[in-house]
Amino acid sequence: MSRLSTCTLLLGASLLATLHTPAASAEARYISDILYVPLRSGPSNANKIIHKGLKSGTRLEWIRDEGEEFSFVRTKDGVEGFIRSQYLLTEPGARELLERAQLKADNLSQENSELKRRLAELESANSELNSSNQQSSRRGEKLEAELAEIKRISSEAIHLVERNKELVSNNVILKNRIETLELENAKLGDESAKQWYLYGAGTIVGGILIGLVAPLMRSRRRQSSSWA
Repeated sequence: MSRLSTCTLLLGASLLATLHTPAASAEARYISDILYVPLRSGPSNANKIIHKGLKSGTRLEWIRDEGEEFSFVRTKDGVEGFIRSQYLLTEPGARELLERAQLKADNLSQENSELKRRLAELESANSELNSSNQQSSRRGEKLEAELAEIKRISSEAIHLVERNKELVSNNVILKNRIETLELENAKLGDESAKQWYLYGAGTIVGGILIGLVAPLMRSRRRQSSSWA
């Protein structure tokens, strides 16, 4: 039972006691640490016992003193009678105090058990949170490693793209160079063919000239010989 519930019960008992109190001046009295005390119909030992024995610690409503030896009281059940004043105390007896202390100790023990149970639950929840945090940390480290790998692959891919662009550019330059060389080679081939053509034509013309001049020279030589 929690302290709030205990306080609520005590407050309710106090209110009920107040409602049953007939006079504002009534005071509470308690049976002393005697096991049982008789309640009589009058203020003497000769009067009839109307209650065989009130247990030690029983709460009574004190109404008034009746002489020096007796007091007029009322039980919680509404039974009125006389009891020797020597058995009445303004505070609960040791037995009652012990019972109250024991009850309070039991309540505190229950609260302590509840607190221990709650603490165990919190420790278990904390352990689960720590485990979850460790798993999250490991997942974070794994994600960081994957991100680093992705960055590395991306960097290599970017490098390959740049290298490919460079190779494509070089290939275009080489193609242009090859086309230029082919054009130059074709041009040189045309010029070489022209030169060979001119060489052949010159050879033919030279042969024709030699064929024409040679007979004339032989004829002159014959004429010179005959003159001589």
